[in-house]
Amino acid sequence: METTLVFSDELMTALTVLFIACTVAPAFYYVWYVYKKKLNHAGMLAGLAAFFLCGYLLPSMLLGSFAPADKSAEMAPAAYALLRALLVALPEVGGITVFLLFMSRRYSTVRVPIGFGLGFRLFDLLYLGALNALFRLANALTVNRDGLESLLESVDAASAPALVEQLELLAASAPKVYLMSAVDYVCMLVISVVVARFIWYGLEGGKLEEDRRLILLAFVLRFVAEFLQAFYSVGGASYGLCAGIYYVLTALAVCYCYYEARRRDDPEKIHADHIQWKQHRRLR
Repeated sequence: METTLVFSDELMTALTVLFIACTVAPAFYYVWYVYKKKLNHAGMLAGLAAFFLCGYLLPSMLLGSFAPADKSAEMAPAAYALLRALLVALPEVGGITVFLLFMSRRYSTVRVPIGFGLGFRLFDLLYLGALNALFRLANALTVNRDGLESLLESVDAASAPALVEQLELLAASAPKVYLMSAVDYVCMLVISVVVARFIWYGLEGGKLEEDRRLILLAFVLRFVAEFLQAFYSVGGASYGLCAGIYYVLTALAVCYCYYEARRRDDPEKIHADHIQWKQHRRLR
């Protein structure tokens, strides 16, 4: 093949930022709440299980049956985005509610939704975000250093044309797309935690009574977030407009979640215990 590709330094920097955001954000979240002793690992594992069942399997089945990709050409962009958002948000929020309801029979602490929200989006962050960015970055570095032919030698001839097409699309991509994707993934994690906490406050009120309206608020939040993504994907609005609304929505959700947490959560220590140095001295 005579195709010559060169990837800019700005694009590789953007891919690096995307990889760092998708790995550092969950790692920092995990370390911070473990340090504060406010993360329940059982809730984290439950969130991971809930994602595969209610965040991936059920929505995929519903979307494949009632809102396949080719149906977007037959419907108005807004109508298709509304249908897609409903088919994603309804099983997702419903499934999270069921999982947290079972968890509330065993636990009554806010540590559960703190871990659950992280576990629910961990696969998206690490696989779809970090590994995808790392794969593209590795291919771009190989092409810039050794040339396209060197990369194509490592794959079979049947898949070479598809790989070249992917690389051409990557080279033509604007770096800001991946920079904004890094922010999108961080917002995805934040919204996941906020949704889990809203549902938890609807089931376990903490210092106040349970408020089922918070479960409805969690559904609205997830519905609007998914609608913005679907509306952009079908060409209903520009990426900048949908992303801007998405960021504002995330900020408002965080502010209200903080308000509810201040009202409902019991005061807990925010510092780690002092290390007992005497326990670590060697016996002489």
